[in-house]
Amino acid sequence: MKIHNLLICDDIRAEVGNKISIMGVYGEEIVMNPNIKLNGPVKLPLAFLFRFKIEKNEELPDKFQLEYILNGKKIAPIYGPIQAGNNQKIITLIVKVQFFFEPGPLDLNIKLSKKDKVIFNEAKKQVIMLSHGKK
Repeated sequence: MKIHNLLICDDIRAEVGNKISIMGVYGEEIVMNPNIKLNGPVKLPLAFLFRFKIEKNEELPDKFQLEYILNGKKIAPIYGPIQAGNNQKIITLIVKVQFFFEPGPLDLNIKLSKKDKVIFNEAKKQVIMLSHGKK
């Protein structure tokens, strides 16, 4: 199993016909409005779209755990179920959070489990840089 795609954006919505709508896709950096004064962390809604490629005869996960690391500090992990059918070759996982923004690199660690046994674990360093824009 491997990560096939990872997108970070403002919002993701499920649509009719097995489609998803992705709004506000970020590149390498999220730049906060420079006119907003930072007096500590700022709440920022983020959505993550993971697509995992399943190899032949691999176990399918039933749970995920996503950890955020901002400026080297771990932030509370998010846990949840995964819906995967027997013949799927790609598993899509959408995670939406209210993220507390402060400038710095954002790292992720994603774990997928089957009946509490970790079957996939990957750390992604600096998936995106969070910065406060210049005036």
